[in-house]
Amino acid sequence: MHISFAFHLIGIVLWLGGLILLPRVMKAIAELPQEAAAKAMLGVRRVFWGFVMSGFVISLVSGLGQVIGGGVGYYLKAGWFHGKLTFVILLLVATAFLTMEILKSARGEALNPRKLMMVHGIGALSLVVIVFLTFLGR
Repeated sequence: MHISFAFHLIGIVLWLGGLILLPRVMKAIAELPQEAAAKAMLGVRRVFWGFVMSGFVISLVSGLGQVIGGGVGYYLKAGWFHGKLTFVILLLVATAFLTMEILKSARGEALNPRKLMMVHGIGALSLVVIVFLTFLGR
């Protein structure tokens, strides 16, 4: 259980760290000249697919391991867990929006700064709420 928790924390750092940081970086990149922006976005795409999505998978697998190992019944009765899952769903939506923006940039389309800042805000807010729900709710 402790190993699963450690992997869960590592996955969260990778996933949410990128979900909070990359939109800010992408917004700044959108203001660069086209050639420089294209090169910078190549690095963003590598970080996204290498770290953010890896962190998402690690978080998902280790989180499911914790729920199964800790007893599904315990988690289904815990109100804090339902709140946490609500914000995890928001994070999934934010991850989908960021993925769409990254795919748009790969096609050479312009980035949407409002969507990027929305992803940044949802990531930061969700992280804070999930931490408080998890540690204060248990």
